[in-house]
Amino acid sequence: MTAEIVFEEPRISNRVEYIAGDTVTYREVADTLDRVLGVQVNRNEWTVRELERRLAEAPGDTLRKYRAVFAQGRDVAWDPTQTFNVQKGVRLCGIEDWVRGNLSSLSPASVDLAG
Repeated sequence: MTAEIVFEEPRISNRVEYIAGDTVTYREVADTLDRVLGVQVNRNEWTVRELERRLAEAPGDTLRKYRAVFAQGRDVAWDPTQTFNVQKGVRLCGIEDWVRGNLSSLSPASVDLAG
């Protein structure tokens, strides 16, 4: 979408362009991986309090900030009908489509989601 915006004619300048796709929970990501890849993703539930404690231990850690903020359910959202992709008729890839297109060739034994 970034390339589409950069090369849009007439040229876009001095304004914010929003895009929007699916918003999914961590549970939906795990469920999708289970279903599409035939694996069982381990789930570890962390409370908001635990995530905030972890963030306090490393306040500069961007991933910890992300986890603590989004766990509180106060994400950023805008009207999808006003987004660049919807106004241009561009359908963005959803999580299931992405997993099928990028990970479905993996065998369950080769999937290491713990990294």
